[in-house]
Amino acid sequence: PTMNALTLRGGALMDGPFAETKEALLGFYLLDCASDEAAVEAARDLQQANPTAIYELRPVPLYRPGVAFPFTEA
Repeated sequence: PTMNALTLRGGALMDGPFAETKEALLGFYLLDCASDEAAVEAARDLQQANPTAIYELRPVPLYRPGVAFPFTEA
């Protein structure tokens, strides 16, 4: 959900999905991180290679057939 999104723009970390990628969507990274802080650190590492990039961070639930998502009833 977008309410759980974070955006890293320059050195600033903002709440929400504000990457505004409608002009150019160059791709995405799917990382397995233990926490939001670990995901932000990974995005900061990526930003070293491209300082002008904007990274939108969103949690992605893992789908396992037969197992309910954490926010649903089993």
